Amino acid sequence: MYDSYKKTALDDDASIYNADRERTEKQKWREMSKEQRRQYFADYYLRRILCILAGAAVVFFLIWHFMKTADETVLYVAVVDESLDTKKLERMSEELNDRFKVDGRHKKVIIDDTFFMKDDALTRMEVYLHNNQLDVIIADENVWRELSGYGFLKRLDEFLGNPEKLKESHYENKFLEANGYLDGDDISFEDEEVARGEMAPYGVDISESRKFGEMKEYMEHPVFAIAEGAKNEGHAEDFLDYLME
Repeated sequence: MYDSYKKTALDDDASIYNADRERTEKQKWREMSKEQRRQYFADYYLRRILCILAGAAVVFFLIWHFMKTADETVLYVAVVDESLDTKKLERMSEELNDRFKVDGRHKKVIIDDTFFMKDDALTRMEVYLHNNQLDVIIADENVWRELSGYGFLKRLDEFLGNPEKLKESHYENKFLEANGYLDGDDISFEDEEVARGEMAPYGVDISESRKFGEMKEYMEHPVFAIAEGAKNEGHAEDFLDYLME
């Protein structure tokens, strides 16, 4: 009865496929040999199963991605051209997590000392700033002036709200001025309007900060600055208080 299936289990002309089309799958299955069942399963079900599994994998990835990106950074600090002491950095992160009352996992403080000007620091910062991911930038004074000239930093008189509040600040004598980026509708970055903006307070001298001084190795004149577009300005200001305690 099954001689016609010897060459191939799925010959389109095979009698089992030319039989009454109203037969149930169960009836067809009973009439097949083992080899025919394997082939029939591979052709008619395996592909569907693989598609379902692929769809499930996509759904799983999207859920995982959503859960991952749902984590919140309450303060992101970029430290430029410095390798901070690992143990002291961990302790500072823990203290800040406690200070901001976050769990350190889903909500946390990130102090990132992987920004190096000789590598890709400028490009990375541009991307981070574009996405409003940076809150604070700490750099040596010469690098800080360069970043100010690129328009990466927020004017501290604007950050604090008004000049009067700036004068009332605990750090009035620590503020440093630099030229910002000359912005306008008719100019672009390529026009070399870097550091030709108004001289304004863009940083705070933290060279006397004991907490940061114990962690750093290379910076001679570290300067604290608020990143342009910072989302966590309140925590950034509190972080400055923490550093200067």
